Amino acid sequence: MADLETARTILLAAYRDFNARRLDDVLALMQPDVVWPNGMEGGFVYGHQVVRDLEGKLLLDTTVRHGYRLRDGLIERMDIE
Repeated sequence: MADLETARTILLAAYRDFNARRLDDVLALMQPDVVWPNGMEGGFVYGHQVVRDLEGKLLLDTTVRHGYRLRDGLIERMDIE
């Protein structure tokens, strides 16, 4: 398990790269056998999840919680509640 500061750095990078659509960089932060939920149908970070389409139209604005498990400095699992 990574220490808290390392975990924070990894997760901030994952969100930054995901939002910039750099998916290869996001995948590089994950274990090859990562467990990842289907976020649109349900499934832990507290706050609002805002989803917009490529034109900026609001698709979803809700409160969710994201939980992560890291192994050897990479994301091993993500859960959504």
